[in-house]
Amino acid sequence: MKILINILSEQAIPNYIAIKEVAPDMVIALATDKYNKQVEMFKSITGVSHSPIDVKPYLMQETISLLEQHLKKIDDTDEVILNFTGGTKITAIASIFSIMNLDKAPTKLLYVNTAKNRCEYYQWQNNSMMSDKPEPFKTMITFKDFVGLAEEKIKSIGINDDGDISKRKDMTNWLFVNRDIIGRYYGECFQQVRARQRIKNTNKLDVVVTKGVRSALIECKAGQLKQEHLYKLFSLTEHLCGTFGTAFLVTTYSRVKLKKEYPEFLEKAKDMKIIIVAGNEIEELAIITKKYLTQ
Repeated sequence: MKILINILSEQAIPNYIAIKEVAPDMVIALATDKYNKQVEMFKSITGVSHSPIDVKPYLMQETISLLEQHLKKIDDTDEVILNFTGGTKITAIASIFSIMNLDKAPTKLLYVNTAKNRCEYYQWQNNSMMSDKPEPFKTMITFKDFVGLAEEKIKSIGINDDGDISKRKDMTNWLFVNRDIIGRYYGECFQQVRARQRIKNTNKLDVVVTKGVRSALIECKAGQLKQEHLYKLFSLTEHLCGTFGTAFLVTTYSRVKLKKEYPEFLEKAKDMKIIIVAGNEIEELAIITKKYLTQ
């Protein structure tokens, strides 16, 4: 049996990647009180059995003792892999010591290197550490899983595609030419509906693109630009995807107009690392997003 040990922390995605890459039969989850609720979440999303161990974030000897007691129950033929990517340094070091003291099963250490999109494995043999060849991520994270890992829910509202985009080409062109009038009209209608239904604490996403473990959240604006648009997009991207997400704001305004009328907006977007796609640059949107999704 293959057993993966995960240290639960604020960043859930590296632990999710570890589960997908290792494909364990069981996960031992080291969790503090703050992250105990993640155990059921991981079990639900991955379908893999989880065995939780309650630990304190800064008590090394207690963590070593708890994990060693748990590991005594495994068979000699079980393979144990410790993912030490998350958690406090104390918990990670304590877990490594426990693995080093385990002499009855093949053991590996795993670091999920999100900067290089790869899993790095290390083996403890004959009192020395040996590294295996890094393995590139094979995991594909759907946006549904991104949302689930953030312990949120998503509701899609849209229309069914008839499979023939060319039929709508003339209408699309007309909508683009008359975008300002249409935008104002539907903006007013939306405000009326919002007031009437008293919608609160809702977040809307225009476009989401995922590739591998990366995600692009794209906000589309046809009218006036406000810094609150940037704050909302930044917060949403950070919350749902963390360092695995890139935020894009697409505007029908030209780059020249933005520099002339919205210099502070551009500067704030740059500070927040939000990619602005302006005017005719929209034609290159697919190329631009691919660049960031494959870095």
